[in-house]
Amino acid sequence: MLKLRDARPGRIVIDGVDIDDMSTSQARALFAYAPQDAALTSGTARETLRQGASDADEAALWVALADAGLDARVRGLPGGLDAWLGDAGERLSGGERRRLSLARAYLRPAPWLLLDEPTEGLDGATEAFVVERLRARLARTGQGLIAVTHRPAVLALGDRAVRLDELDPARADARPSHWTLVA
Repeated sequence: MLKLRDARPGRIVIDGVDIDDMSTSQARALFAYAPQDAALTSGTARETLRQGASDADEAALWVALADAGLDARVRGLPGGLDAWLGDAGERLSGGERRRLSLARAYLRPAPWLLLDEPTEGLDGATEAFVVERLRARLARTGQGLIAVTHRPAVLALGDRAVRLDELDPARADARPSHWTLVA
């Protein structure tokens, strides 16, 4: 979907357009992506978040942090949004880095969120909090969600799940043959 590699023509269609007929920039503009192992650069919370939307105002930054369940933690840092997070966000825990990456994706103006293991490594209470915030965000923004996950709480956000471990690559009829996304 992000055109990291070529799709076979006719396999992924977005708003009636074959992704193979889109430029890489057109396809990527449709998705706000939070990868499983999101790289954070050295800098402040503000600088990291603005990588998702360079023109985001302070209010938008706080909304994204709240939606990711990280606003209280950032408010508690000396300097708040301007707190130095260290090299690759080393002053944050792994779960906090994941949620900062999620907040950065939330800032990117795109009709779809593409989230890879958005709650991996979070304890149950934090995961439930983040999932509830994500549910509220989706209802508020109308964004679509494609989540790659094995976590039941995240799976419950969707109306359709495709279990890749149950697909037999030898059986063409067992594999989803076409994906259609409507923004």
